[in-house]
Amino acid sequence: MDASPITPDADTSYLDHIPLDHLAIALSRQATQKCQNMTLPELQWLDRILSSASSAARTAMNTQNSRRRLPPEVLSMIIDHVLADAPTSAAPEETARIWNGIYHRPSRIIGTHSLLCKEWRRTLVTYARPWTLIRDCHPEAVKICLERSQQLPLTIHIDRNTSPPPLLNQLPALGSRLRELHWIAKYQPIHGSHSKLSYLTFPAPKLEVLRIQWEFHEEELLDDAGPLRTMFSGQTPRLRALHLSMVPWLPANHFPSLTHLCLTDINGPLIPFNDFVHLIRQCPQLQHLALTETDFLDSTDEDYVVPDDADELLGSLRRLSFDKMPITTVNHILLCLKPPRIDVAIQALRIPLDISPNPMDTVSVTSFIPEICSTLTQLAILRSSWHSDVTITAMGSNAALRLSTMSVDFDHPFWDPDRPVEWAKVQLDALPLTQIETFYISFMAFRSSRPFPYVTDLPKVVERMTNLKQLIIFTNDLSLFLGDFFSLKRTQHPQHRLSELHVIVKPLDPAFGLSGPVDGFRVEDPSALPAIDNIIIHWHCPQGIETTLEYTMDKLYRYYPSIEVRRDTHVEFGLTFPEVCHDPVAYPEWIGSQWDIQF
Repeated sequence: MDASPITPDADTSYLDHIPLDHLAIALSRQATQKCQNMTLPELQWLDRILSSASSAARTAMNTQNSRRRLPPEVLSMIIDHVLADAPTSAAPEETARIWNGIYHRPSRIIGTHSLLCKEWRRTLVTYARPWTLIRDCHPEAVKICLERSQQLPLTIHIDRNTSPPPLLNQLPALGSRLRELHWIAKYQPIHGSHSKLSYLTFPAPKLEVLRIQWEFHEEELLDDAGPLRTMFSGQTPRLRALHLSMVPWLPANHFPSLTHLCLTDINGPLIPFNDFVHLIRQCPQLQHLALTETDFLDSTDEDYVVPDDADELLGSLRRLSFDKMPITTVNHILLCLKPPRIDVAIQALRIPLDISPNPMDTVSVTSFIPEICSTLTQLAILRSSWHSDVTITAMGSNAALRLSTMSVDFDHPFWDPDRPVEWAKVQLDALPLTQIETFYISFMAFRSSRPFPYVTDLPKVVERMTNLKQLIIFTNDLSLFLGDFFSLKRTQHPQHRLSELHVIVKPLDPAFGLSGPVDGFRVEDPSALPAIDNIIIHWHCPQGIETTLEYTMDKLYRYYPSIEVRRDTHVEFGLTFPEVCHDPVAYPEWIGSQWDIQF
């Protein structure tokens, strides 16, 4: 063979009539037989030619072989699945979310999947759905999304504090396609406008989710007709979730489909309580009303008047949530707008104990809605440590109640580790307890200076539970708990028998273990001890402190022979709340949607 290889441009026309498969077989045979005698340049040339031919063959094969290609319909399904499971944004401005919506950032998803291959990129460019979520990040990106989304419904986020946002002037033209609008950018005067509402005057017949946040320019609205404003020309027939935050007005629209309403930080002096009632009256299908840090500042006690149609206002309501609101405001609203149904979940969360005129006031659910309280059969007092906030939960088969205090920092002038407990005791005194069958307490902790305040009051509370069957207590010191619980004097002899007492013993910090045993418990009148059929001790403690358990059991056996000790590695106790508590529309990270508890 010649030392200089022929070039691809050499005269090879005499080979054109030979079938390509025959030519490939002949070339393979010749290369196998003669490559050992070829020089290095000849081998390099041969490798390049064969590699090029092999690459061309693979490209043609992939193009023609349908088994190696995913149809555009299948690719579209994959893209839909990826978008549905994409993680939501973790941006700081999204921490105040209450209702679910489309929040993920599709740009990263589109960018990643468009690099897989040409087919994926072609499908992504021509498939409209990934381009229906639009943010005001860049004018060119907005233009591309509007073009590629074709005529599908749009989800629009205006969350950048730019002036003017790129999307703002295009909103009226997109009104017929608008499905979700999240306008959470801080207010900035734009072209002389005084309100975000001045840009929302167009009809939005397909709008389903609306969130408007940040508008503090109340003084600019003083010359207007009032705090009730009409949005979208009054045409929002499909709106189902509305969240207004830090705005000095309320919508005057009639919302025939609205099921979820949240008002956050609505404290403007322009909004009286009557306007809030008017808004509720315009939502006949309302299922979940959530109020967060909302107070009607100019309203006095005389302004909170029960409407004549109060029984009809909340006929569809299943969930009523208060968050970070003073007790007085919660009670006023419960008095005027109590739900007529008994299959409802009511919660007042993170009640501040440092701003109310009398923080020891009770949340008067029993006074305003006694029918709901009479259906509650399980009660729980929850506290993670001796200085943390306290949560009271109660539930029945179709109803639930939850109350909790707001956490207070150690350096706060009102910080007092016993204050949440005192508040909880006041709430318990107001609750009817005769129907309670199961009572949980977690966590009954102790300090060296004095016991947890609940212990001294626990017998009195239990005596009120005439139908109590199970008492389940989590503690870090078995001896102290039993010593205090069984040595206290009762106001009366027990009138009923407790089927089971579960005591789950687990140290707050396993490194420190448990404290040593106490000198038994003094029982002046054994007949006054609570009648308990079975006492079950769940021992979940490190090795080396078994003497504490043995010493305590010896004392306890004198009065209760039926005692079982279980050395559990995992104690499975928890609270599973009824279906009415779980709202599929509520954002999972919002405290108001987190009901179920696993101890």
